[in-house]
Amino acid sequence: MTILIMLFMVFNTGKLIGEAGVKANLVIGLIALGGSLFLFSGNTPVDGNFVTNVLPASLLGALGMSLAYIPATMAAMSGAKPGEPDLLPVLPTQATKSVLYLDSLRWLRFLAATTASYTGA
Repeated sequence: MTILIMLFMVFNTGKLIGEAGVKANLVIGLIALGGSLFLFSGNTPVDGNFVTNVLPASLLGALGMSLAYIPATMAAMSGAKPGEPDLLPVLPTQATKSVLYLDSLRWLRFLAATTASYTGA
């Protein structure tokens, strides 16, 4: 999964940002992440199959992360002025935290759904 994210970021995201712009890629990436969360929450039975139940949601999430991470970093860096050198190291960190927070929420939702299906809640 991580390799797929890296390959897509390295080879495709830059070209897509050049063609469609930062905002379009960020919006599409966040929509893909939301779709991944939706697939994980509603399509992941306890006795399911990895290939049919988990892999599609994971691949959609990887696509969303690769499309959202670089545009979020670019948007964060674009607001910094040349006279604000102390601000530059903080901005990418905040963008990274936002993307990691979304990924953590995805896994928490998955674990909650799995636990609820085991306990019958």
